[in-house]
Amino acid sequence: LGHNGAGKTTAMNIITGVSAPTSGSVIINGHRIQGRKDVLNLSLGTCPQHNVLFSNLTVYEHLSFYAKLKSSMSSKVCICIVFVLL
Repeated sequence: LGHNGAGKTTAMNIITGVSAPTSGSVIINGHRIQGRKDVLNLSLGTCPQHNVLFSNLTVYEHLSFYAKLKSSMSSKVCICIVFVLL
């Protein structure tokens, strides 16, 4: 996607809301996302470069944890997690 120093990490930090842009704005699905975590959570997910697993959590707890980060831990999500693990 680009050589070292091209701005990939900076762009992802701005898109995901980790950093604020110094100018301009980010629009996803027609919505300006700055300060709109609700729109961001519905429209975007990220995958870190390195595995982010916690040694003290089970697989179910990991999946639940990441679902909660997206504010989507419902009974339907719980059922889906159990189904996937069977």
